[in-house]
Amino acid sequence: MRFVNNAFSSKMVENMSVKFEVITEDEFMVESHKSDVVSCIGHPDTAKLFNLKENRTTIHLNSGDILFVCELNNSTGTRLPEGLTRMEEIPDGFSFRFLKITAL
Repeated sequence: MRFVNNAFSSKMVENMSVKFEVITEDEFMVESHKSDVVSCIGHPDTAKLFNLKENRTTIHLNSGDILFVCELNNSTGTRLPEGLTRMEEIPDGFSFRFLKITAL
């Protein structure tokens, strides 16, 4: 299966290795919007930023599964302001890192 989320936790895998790859925002946008990818982004504003479905659920990865992650990097020590709907609205000090995580 293929999933998209805004975070990764070791609780998503059990007794297996994972491979982390940094990908571009463009790669993330293409891959995360394919029809076979399940959105698991639970925060409504984050889902809106990337034009993805909000879906608060638990992810358990199996061998061969892929997780695309839009990970918020925050140097301000605060939360991302609520109500943002476009990447251009993200204030200074915030950025996203995009990952492709493969369960091995």
